[in-house]
Amino acid sequence: MNLGLSISLILFCLSITAQDISKPILFDKAALSGVGLEQIELKDTPERKFFRRLLYRGEELSAYIVSLSTGTSSFENFGFDEYVEILNGEATVLPNTAKAQTFYSQDLFFAPKGFQGDWFINAGNNFHYEISVISTQRTDTSLVQQNATHELISHRMLSGTFMDVQNESIQKEVLLKGAELMISVTAEKPQTKSITNGQEMIIKLLSGQITITDSEGEAYVFYTGDYFILPLGFKGTWSSSGHGLVKYLTIETSEF
Repeated sequence: MNLGLSISLILFCLSITAQDISKPILFDKAALSGVGLEQIELKDTPERKFFRRLLYRGEELSAYIVSLSTGTSSFENFGFDEYVEILNGEATVLPNTAKAQTFYSQDLFFAPKGFQGDWFINAGNNFHYEISVISTQRTDTSLVQQNATHELISHRMLSGTFMDVQNESIQKEVLLKGAELMISVTAEKPQTKSITNGQEMIIKLLSGQITITDSEGEAYVFYTGDYFILPLGFKGTWSSSGHGLVKYLTIETSEF
């Protein structure tokens, strides 16, 4: 078993048992800073250092901090769709059927299920670490796009300047849709509304402030740069505010 397959299996096994979470939850700031990661031995390549920390495991989505020392992972068939934000280091992807791409710290990108090729992590003498979001359950392999490769989520798309919210109070644009994950960006005018969440969501707040109040009156406040989970079945009030439009990235499971 190669290193790439080992990492895929580790993440998959960690995502089997779902957490019972009924309230919004902020991603652990210490974990996002690289604090408290657990080292796991890779039996096939014990010289390669691998760390991880669970951020969230739900019925539909799972999120981790994953860290590796410099080295290359090879994949014959990458096991799942993955949303990645690099927090430290670089990642160069060398697909078997497309040009190489390099992603840097603070880049957001999508790694597709079924990817074939190499994934080189460059952290120098330090450690690369990243946020990794995957679906908790695997989907039918027939939905995998042939020769799919990694895609950067462009800074222009995240800026939201292409979105027109003049006549509507909210606009949502799907950026990427794979076999298991869908990534979207939403811009909205500051507003307050009642919500009933029919799908588990991980949200990265790009600008503005969001206050979510549950049915018991407890408020959860999130600010620009925060990641948080809006759990399946949550009912409450969503209130957005800020200077101009409020923008956020949403990661959900794909619907076909």
